[in-house]
Amino acid sequence: MSEKIDYKQLIDGLDSGIILLNSAMEIVYVNEWVRERSVSVFDSLIGLNISTAYPQIEKSELAETCLRIFNNELTRG
Repeated sequence: MSEKIDYKQLIDGLDSGIILLNSAMEIVYVNEWVRERSVSVFDSLIGLNISTAYPQIEKSELAETCLRIFNNELTRG
């Protein structure tokens, strides 16, 4: 019998910042590392598009790569 994994607890325990996005590029979760180091109130960012929350990301390579992944356009090289 397998044990159920608490993914939020696992992500919160990481020593790195994690922001989870859905396929519409909306923020669905931020881990404790990010919450502790940010002046923003992340609860108010949940549901916002990442480019609304962080306008500097909109034209970045990160945003383009995320969109390609969500649209299944990224292939393994």
